Amino acid sequence: MVAAACEACRNKHLKCDGNQVCGRCTTENIECRYVKSRRGYKGPRREKQQRTQSLQYDNLIRGMRPSHGAEFFHEHLGFSRDAGQDQSTPASVALQSPSSSAGVGSLRHNLTIAQQTLNAEVDVAAEFVEAYYFYSHAAHPFLMPRAHMLPILQTRSLHHLETVMKYIGASYISQAATRSFAQGLEKELYGGSYPQDGFMVQAMLLFAIGLDANNQQQRASQVLRDAQDLAQALGLQRREFASINGEGSAALEESWRRTWWELYVVDGMFAGVHKISSSKLASVSTDVLLPCEEIDYVAGVLPPARSLKDYDDNCFLPEETCFSSYTYRIDIIRILHQVLEIPQPGFPDDPAVDSADTCIANWVMNLPTSKRFSLTESGQNDEMMFQAHMIANAATILLHRQRSSFDSFAVQQVNSCAPPASSTNHGQIHAVKAIQAAGNISKLITLPTPLTHHSHFFTCVVTLAAIVYLSQWSSTTLHVAENEIVKKRLQLAIGALNAMSEVWPIAGMARGQVKSVAQELFAAKETVPANPLFGILTDDEMLRSIMNEEMIDESENGSWGITTN
Repeated sequence: MVAAACEACRNKHLKCDGNQVCGRCTTENIECRYVKSRRGYKGPRREKQQRTQSLQYDNLIRGMRPSHGAEFFHEHLGFSRDAGQDQSTPASVALQSPSSSAGVGSLRHNLTIAQQTLNAEVDVAAEFVEAYYFYSHAAHPFLMPRAHMLPILQTRSLHHLETVMKYIGASYISQAATRSFAQGLEKELYGGSYPQDGFMVQAMLLFAIGLDANNQQQRASQVLRDAQDLAQALGLQRREFASINGEGSAALEESWRRTWWELYVVDGMFAGVHKISSSKLASVSTDVLLPCEEIDYVAGVLPPARSLKDYDDNCFLPEETCFSSYTYRIDIIRILHQVLEIPQPGFPDDPAVDSADTCIANWVMNLPTSKRFSLTESGQNDEMMFQAHMIANAATILLHRQRSSFDSFAVQQVNSCAPPASSTNHGQIHAVKAIQAAGNISKLITLPTPLTHHSHFFTCVVTLAAIVYLSQWSSTTLHVAENEIVKKRLQLAIGALNAMSEVWPIAGMARGQVKSVAQELFAAKETVPANPLFGILTDDEMLRSIMNEEMIDESENGSWGITTN
């Protein structure tokens, strides 16, 4: 057997497709080599001395780190450190297994290196944990920061939580390892002997996020519901849980607060972009204090925590206070819940629509200057504010697109016998607001941050924007310049989904659906003369094409999720 990723992909910390000659090496026209693995090897017997040395090697590894078996090390000891990597965050050290042709002398040398490395801050088995913190943690930062978490993983029996972290990290490195971790996690979380405590809630929440990114929405929703049920049974929604279970650690107390709020945020994201189930936590009463800024959390210097009431009253105080980016993310999720509670399609002039629209506008206009953009003054990505703006624009599309008049744009000039209906004017307003929100999402795509460093939920939001563009392209007679703008924005959305599909299968599914409809519309525009009175496809026809059951194998992947009501 060979390792899950070739040497070139491992050295660059990129995902490998595992083919005999992988896609990246084929594209770059370089040699594709894999490090041999001893897993499942059934070859000839070795001499007694080498068998003894191999046994000693396995026992040493097991003794140093009980949470890892020798098979895991045999598979991953071939990883090599990227020459350009920060030396303070060691990802791996290149070692050879006992089966190497280097022989027993090399084995003793490797054992010495393994001993030294495993006694350091991060052991050689932490490749995927490092990937989790480097790529993914900032997108859903409820676990403790790396400096606080690694010592706990080394001293406590939290193998289930550590395995989920590796599962998420593996998404950025190896497809084969991702599948392997997922299979083992089902047994660990639902068949293991781990206590039903806050760490189990964290493991289940992180697992649900990973399942969703891997296009397993139905299973992800069930795991998320299980995490929510356990959290409420334990009392995470109560303020005192953090202090009682914080063990005197400010970082752990903050982590418990963030776990509850991340459950709330992810619950809203699931409800908003998938519509698999209604929100479970929107109506749950809580007095949990709000999260601090990310820079304070990582530094371990936490200011006094503030409450949701402090936030709600802030606008009416003589001196307004700037809250954490995480807090503004929580607030926009509250507004998203309000949007989702409005009956669909509802009736014209529903006051609930105006109320939700006002809430979104208030949220945007009352943001402090430092929170109005997703980049900090130093040009760094503020992921919590990125997601907050992402959710605000997604909520706007969900609120307005279904009430828009995309299908009636083409007949606006037919008004010689009667004035246009009042609902049409309102429909135009809804359409304009949906198009504006889609444009804001396009701006988020172009920010100077790798797309795969964001939450995978951005995939669904980009798809929402693409649906608006497809509706606009299909349902209206555009001028040449406007037509080109819509085409460019569609290309941008498809390109973003393509980039994110390198890590998240859900993005590949969305890309295929959006591109299929875009190709259909493009072909129709090229072959059918423009009719000033009718669009090429109605909005419903376009959406039905996106949601075509032939594109989605629900038996394997669960339902893909943008509502078509």
